[in-house]
Amino acid sequence: LVRAALDIYRRLSRQTLELMTERQQRTEAARVLASLQLERERQSQAVALAGMLLVSDAESLQGDLDMLVRRIAKTLGVDRCVLRLFSADRRQVRRRAVWCAPGVAELPAGLAVFEDSAALRCWTTRLRDAGELRIADTSSLPEWAAPVRAVLQSGSVRSICAVSLQSGGAFLGWLAVHAVAQARDWRDEEVQWLQLLASHLGSALARQRAERRAATLLAGVPVGVVVAGIEDRRVLFCNEAFCELLRAPRSALLGMDVAALHPPGELARVGQEFAALAVGAALPTVTIEVCRPDGSRFLAEITRTMLEVDSGVVALGVFTDVTRRN
Repeated sequence: LVRAALDIYRRLSRQTLELMTERQQRTEAARVLASLQLERERQSQAVALAGMLLVSDAESLQGDLDMLVRRIAKTLGVDRCVLRLFSADRRQVRRRAVWCAPGVAELPAGLAVFEDSAALRCWTTRLRDAGELRIADTSSLPEWAAPVRAVLQSGSVRSICAVSLQSGGAFLGWLAVHAVAQARDWRDEEVQWLQLLASHLGSALARQRAERRAATLLAGVPVGVVVAGIEDRRVLFCNEAFCELLRAPRSALLGMDVAALHPPGELARVGQEFAALAVGAALPTVTIEVCRPDGSRFLAEITRTMLEVDSGVVALGVFTDVTRRN
């Protein structure tokens, strides 16, 4: 009887253990699936936000940045999201956009602009070199980081995660999310998502600066002028004369691949010319057909060159309509 009872007990124990293991496996599978679904949703959101930034012009960019920090904060469930950028002389870092959750205090007025200081130099040096900073508990920062700790705690920041904004090797500023109500650990997937958005944001901000500078210099030039990224070939700026040549508004041309301006058979040549510009090669003036968005074409004389700007290297093209001449 004892032996039979022990056998029954062993069988029941084995079955119970198998059921518990199966339940744990199902729970883990459900957790992994939920994590993958969340990651897909975040990736889709990053693509959508990147697309929005790509076509932002100088007039709409601030509104898009405000929307960006709000969406980031709500997606990650944080109390605050802040975008900070260096001033032109790099002696200040200014708050460009901020969003706070309901019930979370706004940042003090004294934190709107960071002047050159030991705290700023300590923060920016480490952020520039590492590309990211994660602080789960600001009160645990070591003594050498005391200036940074004082600044963060003055803004009631319990935890912070920041990623650098860079474009063409230039350090433009940073994007940071704050936990105010309680300390928080920052997961790798959250930081990677922020870095993905920061890469698109850095490109958009560099484009805006290039556009503003080019607009000042080239707005009144009577020929069509285009500035494009040297790597992705996308239009960063075009003047009013170029819009008239293409019979299209600037909003429809910004972000367009320069290759789309030419017949399909010219795609390989466009790629070769941009590769040549990237290494500083001089290109001769060419006469080639240009395709308008409405499907019509015209013959243009195009001069191409490379320019170095704060955000890196760009390609400059000057278009002259020579249809009547030919």
